[in-house]
Amino acid sequence: MAVRVLVADNDSDMHELVNDILHINFKDVVIERVQDSAGLRSKISSGSNEYNLILLDGYQTDTDGREIIDVLQDEFPDVLGKVIMICGTASDCRIRQDRCAIPCLVKPFSLDDFGEIVKKICAD
Repeated sequence: MAVRVLVADNDSDMHELVNDILHINFKDVVIERVQDSAGLRSKISSGSNEYNLILLDGYQTDTDGREIIDVLQDEFPDVLGKVIMICGTASDCRIRQDRCAIPCLVKPFSLDDFGEIVKKICAD
């Protein structure tokens, strides 16, 4: 059975990196991409694809200026257990552990760190 992944990031280099790492970690992986919060909402709300993993740009905001994590918490709380945020630096990461327990990978991250978090989420 394929691992289904949704990557929401407007950085094409990050898309390529994530693609490579996911193919190292999983034999059968299907990756879908969105560039912005509107695409993310559309993919998740359509319900046509159940994702095992959702990777988010830690800086992404909604068209109303709300942080994308707030949008997910309000509109799609059932997917939060499948989400990993990718942030530029620890101090810039918008995830506060007192708000939610979403894992955050800070660039540059190691293949081992990425693989460990991803495999844990996909095993659930």
